Parts: sequence; structure tokens; C-alpha cells
Amino acid sequence: MTLTFRKALPEDMLDIFSWRNDIETRKNSFNSSEVSLEEHKSWFEKVLSSHSNHLFILLDNSEKIGVIRFDRLKNNIAEISINLSPEKRGKGYGTLGIKLLSNYYLKEFNLDYILSKIKKENASSINSFKQAGYILNKEESECSEFIFKN
Repeated sequence: MTLTFRKALPEDMLDIFSWRNDIETRKNSFNSSEVSLEEHKSWFEKVLSSHSNHLFILLDNSEKIGVIRFDRLKNNIAEISINLSPEKRGKGYGTLGIKLLSNYYLKEFNLDYILSKIKKENASSINSFKQAGYILNKEESECSEFIFKN
């Protein structure tokens, strides 16, 4: 497993669209409705041109295996979300990707910390974030909030 990443490109739109509408992804998302191609295209173009949101493609060698997004909440805080290709889940890619990108993003943008909000029933994501070095910050009714900092 040789995990790397790059910034998302326009040609990644359909892969991310497919991963977003996967039934397991929708079940674990705060917005569980199916997204139309038109809605996704509009969102995707907005994110690619944004200065406060960044989208990265995770690669194993040259194979696309998932996407990680960072949304800047304040100058020194960002929120992370991850979505892996359904075929790549449960193989350790999530933990490695979260750790790799979180370390990069924290340093690159000189952040105080990175925040992750995860549905309480999403045990695999909670486990991946914990293994990647995130610590529980607070419990809310629907979700658990984790933070990552140096």
C-alpha cells in the first residue's frame, strides 16, 4: 500500500459523485438523500474554485481510492470529511488517509486544529479517526466531535 494524495481535478467529479451516492455513504452522512448529477456538479465546481475549501483525492499507487475534504471554519480551524470508494473500505485506507492529510493540512495552513463530526452509529469512521490520532472533544445528541492537533 503506497498512499499518496493530490488536489482534486475536474475529471474526478464522476468518481466522487458515485462514491457520494453509495448507499453506505448516504447512511453515514448527515444529509442522507441522493444527490443529482446537476447538484453534485454545481457543488463540485464551487469547491474546486473555493479558497476556504479543499478537496484531495487519495491514491494507492495511481488508483483513486477516495476523497478527503477540508472546510475552513475560521482562520485557524478546519473541518475534515472523508469518503472512500466502496471497494476500498475496511482495508485501513481511511486511517492512513486521514493521518496523512491531517498532518499535511495542519502544517500547510498553520491551523490550531482540525475538527471531525461523525454520526455516533458510524463505528468504523470513529475508529479510523481515533487510530489516526483524533481525540474525542465532545458528544452531541447525533454525533461525536473529534479534534486533531500537534
